[in-house]
Amino acid sequence: YKIENLYSLEEYLKKIDVIPPSLALAQAAVESAWGKSRFIKEANNIFGHWTYEKESGIVPKRRDFGASHFIRVFESLEDSIKAYMLNLNRNLAYKSFQEKRHEQRKKGLKPDGLTLSQTMLNYSGIAQDYLVLLENLILSNNLQEYDLRYFTQNK
Repeated sequence: YKIENLYSLEEYLKKIDVIPPSLALAQAAVESAWGKSRFIKEANNIFGHWTYEKESGIVPKRRDFGASHFIRVFESLEDSIKAYMLNLNRNLAYKSFQEKRHEQRKKGLKPDGLTLSQTMLNYSGIAQDYLVLLENLILSNNLQEYDLRYFTQNK
């Protein structure tokens, strides 16, 4: 988790926490084309993870000329979910996600997927459009209901 001060509970609490179900579901829907993409079918890749290791990936059909990335292949859907959680919890690109989630916790709030979706600017190459897409998907599919259910069951 790239914890700098191993004795700082505060650092651990920033990095290791739940990812709201509404956010995970919205990103899974977008990144896997609602479970219909080639990446999920051939690579168990729910969240569009890339790799630069040829032996652990497949070539995207529409990869830009000169690009060297691959779509990461996972043994199982569970492995894809684990990688997603680890990615959001430890990658510097998602520091604003980690900080906003921690800020919500410090205020006594449960992590809110709709609010946290607006920190995913670095997750996709379409940047701001991605944030709008996530927000619309969460709202139009009432995905916040899953956050409510999760936090009610896991008090």
